[in-house]
Amino acid sequence: MLGGRRGRRCPDEDAGAVKDIATIDDIAGALVGRVARSAAPGPQGHAAVAIILHAAMTAEPRVLIIERAPYDGDPWSSDLAFPGGRLEPDDADARAAAERETLEEVGLDLSAARLLGRLDDRAARILPLTVSAFVYAIHTAPELSLSDEVSDAFWVPVAHLVDANRQCEHHQRGQAEVHRYPAVDLFGPEKPLLWGVTYFFLCELLGEVGHELPLSSPA
Repeated sequence: MLGGRRGRRCPDEDAGAVKDIATIDDIAGALVGRVARSAAPGPQGHAAVAIILHAAMTAEPRVLIIERAPYDGDPWSSDLAFPGGRLEPDDADARAAAERETLEEVGLDLSAARLLGRLDDRAARILPLTVSAFVYAIHTAPELSLSDEVSDAFWVPVAHLVDANRQCEHHQRGQAEVHRYPAVDLFGPEKPLLWGVTYFFLCELLGEVGHELPLSSPA
């Protein structure tokens, strides 16, 4: 069931730190004719996410990032992510799953949105799951209605994602050692870092328009 909480904008502080940010038209042009690499579902199945861009207020685009609600036993509990989830039997394909999950999680109907393209399928790190990503553009940033699976949502300036001062690393303790992954600190200590498959989809998307993010830990 959709709740009544609303997404909010990422603060504009430091939004001008990175100059010459690609526009949505730049991103659309880079994805035209691009054939994404698809992969078979992993042992834990297939999931799909929607990367949603808008530039309603300025020429510089923003991307929708959600914060997942905390749930015991959920490997992505409290993570920053794109709207999305696993394919269900009634989904026609991965794109249909991404659009259905977006409507369920944030109340955003993508049926009339502009599909810019698809990124390469990726394997999730935590579970053996194949993840597909579809890139959309919308004209305005609507009010969002968040489900119980989402604790917050943000329209994040792309400039924040590529700001070198926000690049950091995420530490995850394994059985014998601490694993370190590249990440982006968007909101400071009050919110989780953006990392994992969400980060690497952003690496691919922004790399298509000349905005390179580190592919390994900066340390």
